[in-house]
Amino acid sequence: QNEFGGYFIVGGIERCVRLLQIPRRNHPTAIQRSNYKNRGPTYTDMGVAIRCARHCGDQTSITNTVHYLTTGGASLKFVSRKQEFLIPVILVIRALSGGQQRSTSSGKHTVLGGRTDITDEELFNRIVEGSETNSFLRARAELLLQDARSRFPELNTPSECLAYLGARFRNLSMRAGSTSDVDIGHFMIRRYVLIHLEKYEDKLECLLFLLRKLYSFVSGDCGVDNADSLQNQEVLLTGHLMTSFVKEKFEEILQQIRGGLIQDMRRDYSGTLSHIQDKKFWSKLVDRHSLLSSGGVGKKVQHFLSTGNIVSTTGLDLMQVSGYTIVAERLNFL
Repeated sequence: QNEFGGYFIVGGIERCVRLLQIPRRNHPTAIQRSNYKNRGPTYTDMGVAIRCARHCGDQTSITNTVHYLTTGGASLKFVSRKQEFLIPVILVIRALSGGQQRSTSSGKHTVLGGRTDITDEELFNRIVEGSETNSFLRARAELLLQDARSRFPELNTPSECLAYLGARFRNLSMRAGSTSDVDIGHFMIRRYVLIHLEKYEDKLECLLFLLRKLYSFVSGDCGVDNADSLQNQEVLLTGHLMTSFVKEKFEEILQQIRGGLIQDMRRDYSGTLSHIQDKKFWSKLVDRHSLLSSGGVGKKVQHFLSTGNIVSTTGLDLMQVSGYTIVAERLNFL
């Protein structure tokens, strides 16, 4: 009952997983960094970041950042496969206002909750709600809506915004070719936007809160949050790190199996289709793409424990890629 975890014996050598400090989950922080300006000519050094832990409890996380623009607008950033993507906030807000997509028992998708659209007047009132006399906030809300209207005049309804996002992220989503752009837009929102919340109305309220905090930060009503303060940090536990790592490796195996199956069907469609119900066919397919002969996922976990280096395609939303484990006898030197 006194075992704290993180202790392994790999190749006869005792290894301990270090407990690292990471940003506090589900807590927005105002950040001012000069490298934010490198994301585009209209980007400033101000933003509000929130590290979101997935609502299902698997301990995976994604950091969303709302950047302030010189035009008065804002962009939402997320990272996928170590690549940064920036989306205008107004598109995400309108996409979230259409309600949440759910799958029925027949496999069809329905939209539950929410409303069919959100007008510019309603959105303006939601942004300035409680601060109607704040001229700075009112001016920025007007600039945000005017900029979106001039850049995207054809995107007015949630379905149009979802289809726009889905068309741009079709390759990233790795969905089937028969999947509609709207369904891909729903997938991207569920996978990458404020993943600590399940319902769309909760995501919408949180995004509006981040936007209001950003404008308060720019106007000087809100100060910079100290990232080194303990109230803005938490400890990355060994179990959370291992869970995220193993989950990513299983997802990579499933993607490789999917790619191999598509390649076999393109090469010999009728032959592959005739063996689709054969257990031996699936056994060979899994063995070939999961690298079971060389150790599979267990070998990758062993490499991580023995070296302390994470080999990841997504980065796991971590700040470093090495130094996660140390030899147990070196604990006295820390």
